[in-house]
Amino acid sequence: MTHCHILTVPRELLDEIIPFLDANSMMRFCRAISQLNDYASTIYKAGQTLKQHAFMLWPNYILINDSSSTALSNPDTVTALTSLITRFGGSTDISDRFTLTQIEHICALSSRNIRLALETSGPDLASEWARHIIIQQKRVTFLSVNLIKPHHRAEMVQAIAALNPVKLECYAVDNICAEVTEEFKDLRALDLRYPYLSMFFDERNMHVARLSEFLPRLQSLRHLSMSHCSAVVKDLVEVLPCVMVCSIELSYPQWDNQIDCEDGLSRAGFVKSERSSEKRMLWVRTSGF
Repeated sequence: MTHCHILTVPRELLDEIIPFLDANSMMRFCRAISQLNDYASTIYKAGQTLKQHAFMLWPNYILINDSSSTALSNPDTVTALTSLITRFGGSTDISDRFTLTQIEHICALSSRNIRLALETSGPDLASEWARHIIIQQKRVTFLSVNLIKPHHRAEMVQAIAALNPVKLECYAVDNICAEVTEEFKDLRALDLRYPYLSMFFDERNMHVARLSEFLPRLQSLRHLSMSHCSAVVKDLVEVLPCVMVCSIELSYPQWDNQIDCEDGLSRAGFVKSERSSEKRMLWVRTSGF
């Protein structure tokens, strides 16, 4: 019997393993195999230059504001890192705590895939992110949006639509999906937050769009996650036959009509996953399309 030593395995096959490694495993694996030493050297050099631990550099680069000046001062080192991350399908995680003048350069240094958190920014910053992400042909794989101020809403929704994320996390009360459904051509996962809806109704006097108003039009959507959503359980059950969602996650599912919800999910072809818990119910679709 012929035995194949890992050092004789072609590099293209070794590369297939890389995306599954965390930072420490990546460094050890690549240092042990001479033909992969350059990968480890890229991460090590970035860590030394940026003064960040390896887990903040691989498989995703967490670009924090505190290290942004160092990153901008060492573009070759950062670009080498993010090119490696792009090659293996990782992303650059960015918060919105950058100035308008920094955004273009931060975007240029990032990998092709970007995970962006719009937690504090107004429409000017959000629009600037959208503009440069489009110009530089980046892809937003995850977008988190904090509660939008009413007087910023129209501009923020427009910027979010332009970002066209693969996964979106937002507050249901902002009705983002209901207004820009057609623009979300790549949206595969949606996380809707429903905390204290009564408080938002009193303060804003706003209509929160029913799920049936926009979910059927999100043709690419496959995963739906909702938190504190007792107010929309009936609507969820009714709309399920009209959507192509494959999995549903309900966080803190404590409501009076929980049995009705579970019955409705079952009728729509969903089964409860073994990974469910008291605070998190995960349902997977096995039939019903």
